[in-house]
Formats: sequence, structure tokens, C-alpha cells
Amino acid sequence: MITFSKSIKGSSHDDNGKPMQDWSEHLYLEDYKADILLVSDGHGSDKHFRSDRGARFAVEAAKEGLVEFLKDFDPILPEETFRKRGIQGVKDSTHEDYTPHDEYEREFRQLFEHIKFRWCEKVVKDWAENVPLDKELNYSGMQGKKMDLLYYEKGREVVAYGCTLIAAVKTPNYWMAFQLGDGKCISFHADGTWYEPIPWDSRCFLNITTSLCHEGSESFRYCYGNTDCPCLFIGSDGMDDSYMPLDKLAEFYGLVIRVVAENGVDYATEQLIKMMPIISEKGSHDDISIAFWLDDNVVLPLSKAILSRKLDSLETDSKEQESNKKEAESRRVEVTERTKQLQQESGVYENKRSELDRKMKKVQEDKKKAEEDFNVATFLYEDAKKNLDQVISVFDNLEKLSSENERAYENHLREVCVAEEMFREIEKEIQALEKKITQDFEEMTNIRKILISFDS
Repeated sequence: MITFSKSIKGSSHDDNGKPMQDWSEHLYLEDYKADILLVSDGHGSDKHFRSDRGARFAVEAAKEGLVEFLKDFDPILPEETFRKRGIQGVKDSTHEDYTPHDEYEREFRQLFEHIKFRWCEKVVKDWAENVPLDKELNYSGMQGKKMDLLYYEKGREVVAYGCTLIAAVKTPNYWMAFQLGDGKCISFHADGTWYEPIPWDSRCFLNITTSLCHEGSESFRYCYGNTDCPCLFIGSDGMDDSYMPLDKLAEFYGLVIRVVAENGVDYATEQLIKMMPIISEKGSHDDISIAFWLDDNVVLPLSKAILSRKLDSLETDSKEQESNKKEAESRRVEVTERTKQLQQESGVYENKRSELDRKMKKVQEDKKKAEEDFNVATFLYEDAKKNLDQVISVFDNLEKLSSENERAYENHLREVCVAEEMFREIEKEIQALEKKITQDFEEMTNIRKILISFDS
């Protein structure tokens, strides 16, 4: 059995001054003929400032727990058995048909409780023996901030060590795998097909994940069986974030199998170790961990099966591409004919455009002349408006004088009327005086006559 594990520091951690926070290991337990793969990914955010240690403790706790587990767990499984267990009430976006309960549920949950207990023991012991230093609480990437230790009161110190865990075990009689948090587990059948054996936790999304520092044994997902599993890969999320969607990651792992088959395991692992920093730099920029087992007895047929499926896929794609090519050529003929038609139509439109350009030029000339006429008219209008304003001013003055004369004339008429009335009164007085004078004259004449008569 070929086994491998490796963790490398992500390119982003070189920039922010953080240590590598992944931890991985593979080992063989001779007593149980068991190959074990382990990967843990520390969270790395500010409040999980000791997650690099947390990841190492998680791998150690899983090893210790599995040693105890393998002593007693040697199930007799029926042929072609494969079962998987998700989390009650949490949607599994990849496998929704997980087995809700099986006869080994209790043993697996005890294993997970054991691992969580061992991990907490190591964390609490480390926290007590190694008081956080300033360089931990205020590293270069925190930009002058400093962690508040009051946040890590008793019982919460585990938060500083937050991490995920993936493990896989293969014995002569069965294999198993379990997980808490993100990262991916991909297994290959002997026919070259791949699948994701551990049910997915839909609570793990983007940069959000479940964690050993928060979750209990009920949040572990697992699978087990004795079915064909010649090759299995586990990796941290830095790896699957670099290869999306998931079939791209499976294709990369298939390439690893092919390189092992064609060039040997030493060359393949050497090249894989060289590639991992490049994958991080060009992909997720995160720490990357990979661990796998590969049955050396089936490396060549598995590689051939993968290549055969790849060939079938390429042939299918080729046929599809050929069909697409014919369709494209048919469309090209249609487009060519349409292009000729459009070129002919473009001549008509070109003539129309020329006629429109000519008309546009004439309209522009008319517009220019109209603007000039408008400017002249505007000037004349302004001059006429000044003259009109003057005439209006003179008219207003004349109208004012006319009003004054009208009022004077009315006053004169009233005076004339008064004078005429006075004249008529005077005429009456004169007529009365003339009448009185005539009467007086007659009376005097009569008196004279009387006096004359007296004298005679």
C-alpha cells in the first residue's frame, strides 16, 4: 500500500506573518495492519491565533483515539457493504440518502467523543503551560491590534486552537473515513470512477466551517465499508478551493495516480511536493494538505481505467465537438449568405446615406443662414425695441399732458357754465333795471305833467 501526506504553508501566510496552520500525517499500525491518513486545518483568523497547534493536537488526538478504537472495532460486514452517516437535521448537499442509523453508530460516536476529549486535554494543558506571548497576540498581520485575553476565559481557551479534522483508515477487512469541518475526501473505484464518500455538511460554506473548538461528536460525519476502495485522497480546503468545481479536484488526483503508475511513487510524490506551493500561489493562497493511500497492486489497472474513462470522455467530447463543428459550419454557410444579402442591402443603405448626407448638408446651410438672419433680426429687434421704448415714453408723457389738459378743460367748462349762469342772472338784473328805469321815467313824466298842470 502506498501512503503519502504533506502540508505546505500558503502563499498568503508569507505576506501576513502567520505560521502554517495545516497539519497532516500518514502512518501504518502493524498490530492492526491499518493504514491511517490524517489532515487537520487550523482556522487562522485572529481569534484562533493558536490554530497551528490546534491542528497538530487534532492529528495527535485522532491517532491516539484510533489506536484504542482499532483494538475493539473489527466488524463482520456483509459483502459489498458501504454505509455513510451525516448529521441529523443538516442537509447533505452531495449525498442526501445517508443511512440515519446503523449498528455501529454507538462505536463511532464514542471514537469521536474520545478524539474531542483528547484534543481538549492537549489544548488546556498547552494553554496552562504556555501563556500567550506578545508576539502571538500582536503579530505583523494584525496591523497593530492585540488579542484580548479576557475573551479566552476558562472553558473558552479552546477557541484559540480552532481547527477541522479529516481521517481515513484502511485495514484488510474494512475501511472507514470521518470528518468534522470543511476539506474534501475523494475515493476512486477500480473502474476509474470517483465519488465523495463522506456526507457533506451544508453548514460549511465559503470561509465558514464547523470546528473542533465548537462542535461535539454529533457533528462528525463518517462512512465505512468493505467495498472496492483502492485509492482515497483527503485534503484541506486550501486544496479544494484551488480546484473548483469538484470534478477538477478529482481530475488532479487522477493525474497523481497516473504519474505514480508511469513514473513510480518516489518521482510522483517528489513532483507533488514541488507543485503544492505553486497550487497555493495560483489558487487559494492558503495552506495546503494532501494525504492519500493507493493500493500498489492496482495502480496500473486503476491508471489505465482512469485513462480509459478520460479517453472515452475525450472521444465523447470529440464527437460532440465534431457535431458542434458541423452545426457551426452549417451556421457559417447561413451567415455567409446572410452577409452577402446584408452587403447588397448595405449598398442601398449607402446610397440612402449619401442622399441623407446631402440633405443634411443643405439643412445645415439653411440652418446657418437662418441663424444669421435670426441674429440680424435680433439686432433689428433690439434697435426697434429701443425706439419703441422711446416712443412709449413720449406717448406716456403726452398722455400725461393730455390728461392734465383734459382736467383743465373740464375745469374751464365748469367755469364757463358758472359764468354763463352769472351772465344770465346779470341779464335778468339789467332787464329788471331797464324795466324799472322805464317805469321810473314814465312816472317822472307823469309827475312833470301834473306839476305843469299845477302851474297853469
